Amino acid sequence: MHTLAIIIKWNPYIHGASASESSDIINYLQQKYLVYANYEKHNISNNIDQLLSDIDYIYCNNLTLQRNPCDLKISIIKNHYFYRDRCFALRNYGIEKLQRKWRDYYQQKIKFLKSFENIKYREINGKYPLSLVFTTI
Repeated sequence: MHTLAIIIKWNPYIHGASASESSDIINYLQQKYLVYANYEKHNISNNIDQLLSDIDYIYCNNLTLQRNPCDLKISIIKNHYFYRDRCFALRNYGIEKLQRKWRDYYQQKIKFLKSFENIKYREINGKYPLSLVFTTI
């Protein structure tokens, strides 16, 4: 089930590592996202004020985040799990993939429309026929 969560990349200097943890475990944990808080999807619309107050609380009580505020993210997560008494998240990259695909499509469309031959065609004939615009992209 997808939920909204406040996450941050795990860092041993910020979040702490015990002496019993090997360097392999620390390297593994550095690749994961630590969950500060998560919100079920049926509660998001009702608890948006709670989300904002949680973000303010996290920033006020963590000096490292006050220095680097862009480390904290609000993200959609697929699932969360516990490993070594820490809660980690599996991020959902669907929205980022959609944005990337749309950006690439739009860049190709603009490139097509700005080419010299197509500008000349548009000056002579008016707008492009839709079949010409969408078949060449």
